[in-house]
Amino acid sequence: MSNERIFPVSFAQQRLLFLDQLDPGAAAYNLTRAIRMVGPLDPVALTKTLNRIVRRHGSMRTKFVLEAEEGYQIVSDEVELQLPIIDISHLPHAVREREAQRLAREEGHKSFNLTSGPLFRALLVRLGSAVHVLVLVMHHIITDGWSMSILFEEIGQIYAELTYARPARLPPISIQYSDFALWQREHFTTKTLHRDATYWTRKLRGHDGFLELPTDRPRPAVQSHEGAIEIFKIGQQLTRALTQLAETHGATLFMVLLSAFQTLLWRYTRSDDILIGTPIAGRNDAQLEKLIGFFVNTLVIRGDLSGTPTFRQLLGRTRETTLEAYEHQNLPFEQLVKLLKPQRTLSYPPLFQVMFVFQNTPKQVIKLPGLSLEEYEFDSGSSKFDLTLEVIPEDGLHCTFEYSTALFEKHSIQRLAGHFETLLGDLAKSPERPISDLSILDESARNDLIFSFNSTGSHYRRNARLDQIFEEQVERTPDRVALIERDSHITYRDLNARANTLATLLM
Repeated sequence: MSNERIFPVSFAQQRLLFLDQLDPGAAAYNLTRAIRMVGPLDPVALTKTLNRIVRRHGSMRTKFVLEAEEGYQIVSDEVELQLPIIDISHLPHAVREREAQRLAREEGHKSFNLTSGPLFRALLVRLGSAVHVLVLVMHHIITDGWSMSILFEEIGQIYAELTYARPARLPPISIQYSDFALWQREHFTTKTLHRDATYWTRKLRGHDGFLELPTDRPRPAVQSHEGAIEIFKIGQQLTRALTQLAETHGATLFMVLLSAFQTLLWRYTRSDDILIGTPIAGRNDAQLEKLIGFFVNTLVIRGDLSGTPTFRQLLGRTRETTLEAYEHQNLPFEQLVKLLKPQRTLSYPPLFQVMFVFQNTPKQVIKLPGLSLEEYEFDSGSSKFDLTLEVIPEDGLHCTFEYSTALFEKHSIQRLAGHFETLLGDLAKSPERPISDLSILDESARNDLIFSFNSTGSHYRRNARLDQIFEEQVERTPDRVALIERDSHITYRDLNARANTLATLLM
């Protein structure tokens, strides 16, 4: 029988526990990744591999309980993971890929019970004798994006050890996530975080924490986490120009892209004061770098676009704000929300609704003798925020907009992606121009827009008199407004009656 040990939760875990109470079993905080495996695969060895990882990391053997608004994590000594296999190799070749994506999305949407666990599951989809997709789903309360890369790496190393008799290369883990949570509770006190708390309350004071994006649909009373993604690519030549721009002004590529994203949002909203969330690893100790757990913290970057600055000036402001945020990164986001006490609503998340994620490393690729592992891209069908832009440096910039489908149509996000790419190209060439002068429309889009504005022609029956056409319109839409003069509105019915009265008088 498995033994269990009880520990306090970290601040970040406490918040997710609270959110789970509001919407039990919601899939919004499921982290789903998939790996395409090409080559002869041993499912038994793969199952053993995953269970070795579960035994290494206590976070993957954890469940939770909330008592009197205080959360606790319960770590079991043993958890046995199963690896179900779905074989779709019998389907037509053209259908398999689509079905694999559907299965991955479906698996990612299944809920977790935080109080019973386990909070990690896996599914193997067989597309062919030598092609498989491994779907891995974990609740965010036990993992983060960095942790998923660790998971990929350990799968490769342990699987190689089991199947190719390679010597073990993974060092033993000296501490567990529960140790980190205990340390955080003991050391992150009001006294130790006073400096960071003072900075953030001063920095974010006076902002209502809401960005009114132009949406295709009204914002629902309760936030919907249904979402979709739009993928687009920034070429290598433009990426090099943006990197050079960053180096010239003593900034990083992250700062340039964040400034560009702020500019794009400003063009859409005309708000001079924009809050954007961005994640930071939260692993300031070397012992935490190879540990699976929920370490990531969220920084809120306040963009100052007042006075219509040039892009170079905006980049300078962003650089200063970002460096300050890094200096005060220890304050957990959950504590910041408590300090600022923003107006709480179920309609949107507090402090920010737009996220910017810059991944410092390309997508994970692990090669083994006879077997290659590569991250498998698919649409999870969910979105935590109104809009998230994720950028991965990979043969240029691999960009993804994740967006709320309750608010936006696909064509609007496609247009947004096109505007962002055009904006990047223009600011790379002319960083000294005011952000209001930078173009978000390429030449083709600009010509189409001009044509649509001036395309006022309309088809009509050439053999009909004008009075006949008008009377037919009266029959179709008698109550529609036909004429507007200052504050007066005249319907087709009223206009027709007035015209008939005048005609009778004239006759």
